[in-house]
Amino acid sequence: LNGVRLLRPDAAIGVSDPASPAGRAGLRTGDRIRSIDGVPVADWVDIEVAFARAGTAVRVEADRAEGPVA
Repeated sequence: LNGVRLLRPDAAIGVSDPASPAGRAGLRTGDRIRSIDGVPVADWVDIEVAFARAGTAVRVEADRAEGPVA
């Protein structure tokens, strides 16, 4: 995931660069990715596999302290 650095093995974003594609899509530090293109993910291995199978645009659903992010 370009512009994101992982600090934990689960699907939580450790550090998100606001200028990256992930940051421009609205993902922030601490968000936990739930699914990519409707496929649930549990960890960064799942995320890498999902992005490898995806096209150029993907739908990411995540949770943050304030609630769901889509």
